[in-house]
Amino acid sequence: MANITGKQEHSNVRDPPAMRAATGYMPEGNLPIMFAIRGKTDIPESELSHLDGYRGSKPVRIGNGAAFHKQLDIYRELMNGIYLANKFGKPISYDEWILVREITDHVCTIWREEDMSIWEVRNEKQNFFYSKIIHV
Repeated sequence: MANITGKQEHSNVRDPPAMRAATGYMPEGNLPIMFAIRGKTDIPESELSHLDGYRGSKPVRIGNGAAFHKQLDIYRELMNGIYLANKFGKPISYDEWILVREITDHVCTIWREEDMSIWEVRNEKQNFFYSKIIHV
């Protein structure tokens, strides 16, 4: 069966960066929310004060300061990816199901915690409705 791109070979791809990251939780036990093109999670942000952005907006930033944010919605995205890979690709292995169970158990202990959610706010963690409803 083909995947959304219509190509069978893409359906059988395993070991995406998110699955690799799931085997080694980030500090505080959270999954990283993004990866550089080579799979690294260290994506520091810096400002380029000598440049203007769209219509003169400032600051212009490269990298992504949100790379280290705690975003609880990432677990739903991971589980959705696992579901789709399992449905349209090669079924996941027993060891991968053990990992899914461990991640699910972890989410059951943290889903009520405050996070930065998908909004990438630059202040304190909050209780975002989106982060909570995504887990029910």
